Amino acid sequence: DCSTRWGSKPKMTERVTEQSQAIGRVLAADRRAPSLTWQDPDVLEAMNKALKPAADFTDILSGEDYVTVPSLRPTLPLLNGDILSQSETDVQLTKDIDRGIGTELESKYDGESTGRLTRTTAFLDPRFRGGRLAEDDLRQTKAGPGPDKCVHETSRG
Repeated sequence: DCSTRWGSKPKMTERVTEQSQAIGRVLAADRRAPSLTWQDPDVLEAMNKALKPAADFTDILSGEDYVTVPSLRPTLPLLNGDILSQSETDVQLTKDIDRGIGTELESKYDGESTGRLTRTTAFLDPRFRGGRLAEDDLRQTKAGPGPDKCVHETSRG
């Protein structure tokens, strides 16, 4: 994984999953090299199933040519509800990763000042005009301080 390149882990797990048979043959030919166990491809597949949708979602919200902060608040429920939803066929590892991603996103974007900033930007953005905010978010945004206070508090840390 490369900490400076977003989405490198999903790309890595996808590539290793695609090439697992070839990797297994190469490792089997060298007796000193560790070999793949029968569990390794299953673990990589479970990781890839959980990480790929979140990475795709991150790519969408990482635009260089357009403003993405206002899109964050309205799309988080979509990510947590549909994209990270768990199905009966998911293995426990996939469910745990999905749950961990959802928890991390909630803790990262639901803080008081960050939450206020994302609510306010979604409210002010003409693409949304508050129409895609949850009723509680809309009420808090209309009742709370203006965007100048949000930016000032967030920039202080």
